[in-house]
Amino acid sequence: MKELTAHTACLSLEEIQNYAKDRLDEATRFRVENHLLDCALCRAALDSYLANRDETLGADLALLQQQIGQYKHPKLAAMPKKRINYVAAAAVLLVLTAAAAAYWQHTRYDRLYASVFSAPKASEVIAMRGENGVQEADPDLLQALDWYEAGDFAAASQSFDRYLQRQPGDFQAGLYAGIASLNGGYPEKAAEQLTAVSINDPKLFDEANWYLALAFLKQKKLPDAKAILENLAQRAEPVFAGKAKELLERLE
Repeated sequence: MKELTAHTACLSLEEIQNYAKDRLDEATRFRVENHLLDCALCRAALDSYLANRDETLGADLALLQQQIGQYKHPKLAAMPKKRINYVAAAAVLLVLTAAAAAYWQHTRYDRLYASVFSAPKASEVIAMRGENGVQEADPDLLQALDWYEAGDFAAASQSFDRYLQRQPGDFQAGLYAGIASLNGGYPEKAAEQLTAVSINDPKLFDEANWYLALAFLKQKKLPDAKAILENLAQRAEPVFAGKAKELLERLE
């Protein structure tokens, strides 16, 4: 990166960001691409940035880069150019190591969520309910279940919404709507749906609260997630109490 490697003409963090976001003019893009062909360090820096485009992480790396760049060892000026190149390379590798560590910590809750989330089967439960005459088949509900079972949770969430506008008291469908919203990329919406289910249907309380805790974990609202998990862990229902205890241990 430029501040660290003036002697090697490496790319700055800003150049890497602008290249990744296609914000460079043609001449600058040509220069950057030519440099990337010859510089493994800058290619590694680009790969690291593409793996995590979080701007706050970028700011942290820029600050670290500036601090390293401001460090002047009294013998640095007397070093041969080849030695300076090694020092510059070491500095860039230090920045990349910091990037990897920050990225790992930044994504901790996302990785934890992915390791514990499991979507329960919805179609069989609701189909059995329909066979018992509790709920007639509804086109939007059937479409929602098709999307849900196919793993397209975002599309399922929209179909559940249309159904629940007409049937707001169907809390079992509301549970699966919340789960679909959660894994479809709408954790805030999921939290609202799952809260409504847990309040209004005691039979679904434990399951709804388990996924509600995951919705807060997805939003990185750790105190809210822990409060729900601690309550679940004390309940008599064995399945979700066990899951809650295990997740609490992993959050410590």
